[in-house]
Amino acid sequence: MNPYHLQVEDFALSEKGIHLLRNNFNFKTVGYNDVKSATVTKATEVRNAPIILCLGIAMLLFAFYQSRWVLYLFSDPSVHRIYIESIILPLIATSLGIYCVYSSLRKGPILKLEDEHTTHKLRLREIYKKKMVPEFEKFLRDQLGPRLLIDPSI
Repeated sequence: MNPYHLQVEDFALSEKGIHLLRNNFNFKTVGYNDVKSATVTKATEVRNAPIILCLGIAMLLFAFYQSRWVLYLFSDPSVHRIYIESIILPLIATSLGIYCVYSSLRKGPILKLEDEHTTHKLRLREIYKKKMVPEFEKFLRDQLGPRLLIDPSI
């Protein structure tokens, strides 16, 4: 029997509050009375997005310079052996760099909870995929009332 009214990967909703989950285990519960404001908006879904963006750009720059070196090896007549690792390294760095840049710039629906001490950002992509948005909004509106703000542009 599931004690939660609504459950997704990162959090669950019950009558007691918003349960923050890790591997389907509750590690923290934020009571509805403790929530100062809750906002449903569109923002980056990953934490530390600027750091991930810088890491992705650094990988792309590394791949660019590494591929220039490999092309130089192909055109140099004194080089008789080119190792496969030197060819594959720019490809791996390029794919990881593109993924990091993409994931740091991707925006999706999030629930931003502000309590007395911290701010929690919870991803809502699963709720939108499963089309549970009306049920989610109604339940939160009943519990939080005017403290829930929903961005209409989502």
